[in-house]
Amino acid sequence: MRARRARRSPRSSERWPTTERTAGPDDPATLATRAGLAGAYRAAGKTKEAIACCERVLADRERLFGADHLDTVTARGSLGYAYRTAGRLKDAIPQYERVVADRERLLPAGHRDTLAARAILGAAYQQGRRLREAITTYERVVADSELALGPGDVDTLTTRCNLATAYYEAGRMADGARVLRRALADCERHLGRATR
Repeated sequence: MRARRARRSPRSSERWPTTERTAGPDDPATLATRAGLAGAYRAAGKTKEAIACCERVLADRERLFGADHLDTVTARGSLGYAYRTAGRLKDAIPQYERVVADRERLLPAGHRDTLAARAILGAAYQQGRRLREAITTYERVVADSELALGPGDVDTLTTRCNLATAYYEAGRMADGARVLRRALADCERHLGRATR
């Protein structure tokens, strides 16, 4: 799969100048193509190029749409992901924190995109060994996901398993086991025993 994505990278990079030339640098198609190019670079392991594209997409979307536009917020999340992929957690985490703050402000409480952004922030904290912040973030996401999505929702179950892993990494084995037992029970109840 990686080889297939890597082969797409040159086509994406060839399409971007054409789109920019024909539609203009500020056209939504140009911005979308540039964002796609960043993804192709990331998939091909070209993190420096991916970061440069993501930084430009974010700057363009902020300039054209404003900081509160959801496309801008998504571009910020993509930049955070590019930084994280490159091992630059110190740069990624502030981007993710801002995405969470923006989504909480712009979207209704319990919105799936906000919950996902918070779970991603928790994972970044966990990857950076900021386990107290990861656990606090995951606990809040699990509680809010159970209310908004239900205990058997796949995202709720996934975040619960991530919380258990963070507990284990923090040396809280009993808490991790308790959370995993609950996740298993909810899987069996909502998804059926065949999922084991």
